[in-house]
Amino acid sequence: MRRTSIAVLAIALAAAACGGGDPSVANVNGTDIHQSAVTDLRASEEVVMDSGEFREDLTTIIFQTIVATGLDTEFGVTLDRDEARRAMLEELEAQGSSVSQELLALGETAGTEELLVHNTYSAMLVDAALGAVATRPEFVESIPGIVEAILAENPRAFTTVCARHVLVENEEEARDVAERLAAGEDFATVAGEVSLDVNTPGGDLGCAQDPQYVAPFQEAVFAAPIGELTDPVQTEFGWHVILVYDRTEPSIDEIAADPRATLGQQVQDAWVQWFNDHVDAAEVEVSSRIGTWFPEGPGILPPE
Repeated sequence: MRRTSIAVLAIALAAAACGGGDPSVANVNGTDIHQSAVTDLRASEEVVMDSGEFREDLTTIIFQTIVATGLDTEFGVTLDRDEARRAMLEELEAQGSSVSQELLALGETAGTEELLVHNTYSAMLVDAALGAVATRPEFVESIPGIVEAILAENPRAFTTVCARHVLVENEEEARDVAERLAAGEDFATVAGEVSLDVNTPGGDLGCAQDPQYVAPFQEAVFAAPIGELTDPVQTEFGWHVILVYDRTEPSIDEIAADPRATLGQQVQDAWVQWFNDHVDAAEVEVSSRIGTWFPEGPGILPPE
């Protein structure tokens, strides 16, 4: 990935007041970014304009401006900064945390509440961009080919398996467990009493797309009839009695309806390409006293 700030666009757009005391430090496609957009993120009374920190913050603001503009012009998607503030405060309240605690956890001892708002807004923009890019006609049209190529390498790639198991030390114990379950005893109760897998309450492994278990267990969950107990299966951990309670494979239409759920990496790749294309097309100017715009590297190079 050639953009240093794509994965975490840490700073969002800023609308700072114009005036002699708040000069423009950059311009993106005709939109000024003012000095306060950067300095409001830090509690320090003096922010050094030619510092690496200032350049990094301004770089992320520029990248974020490009993303927000692209979303608006190409997809008609606009995100509200106040909504980001509300979401951030609601999340902190749900966690029983505070602005100062969150900043400390992030290692941002000089950060302000505005930094958290911007971070939240950033996450909202990236999420919106991922969703929007996944609906572009060119991506939707490519989905059948993508799916075919993935299945050629791994026929189980999109299969979701839901399973329960009880793990015991030996085959005799496993057969005793199977008899109890076949007689109608509750699976979760039996697992709670005898299973060595104490990290799986009730023995329920849940549902997973293309689950990655140890080989004998893996083969069993893909081969077992739905709703029927397997014969005891031996792995390096012991002996398992397994019950697969669901196993599904999505259709092409289902994958296309929610590609992020099954084609996460491909959607991510499409988003990165979309982002890079918009960065390449953007007209960006940075104040000479701060540095030179160089998106293929650090974003802003220091003054010579």
